[in-house]
Amino acid sequence: MEFACALDGSRAGAVALRETDGVLRLEVDSPWGRLTFPQFNLVTVLGALRRRSVAALYALDRELAPFWCPTCSAVYCGVHWESWDVWDEGFFDQTRGRCPKGHERMLLD
Repeated sequence: MEFACALDGSRAGAVALRETDGVLRLEVDSPWGRLTFPQFNLVTVLGALRRRSVAALYALDRELAPFWCPTCSAVYCGVHWESWDVWDEGFFDQTRGRCPKGHERMLLD
């Protein structure tokens, strides 16, 4: 399922169930990369996907909807997020971002 940017309608990200080697995985594709979740609650995720609810995905795990600003209740593409990596003692810690309206959040951990 693809999610469109609230500002320009471009692709902001996608969430999909994929089977690989007989294992069902949840994939999240965003401007900051692709994450794979091998363990998740299938019933809950399917419910969120059927409702096309990015808010429900975010409520399950923030990393399931990195393109979502919960304060704005809006999806934004990578062009509209200002993002930066945070390093801790020389090691990658997380990617943070600021939506077009200035709300900051962790995008990837």
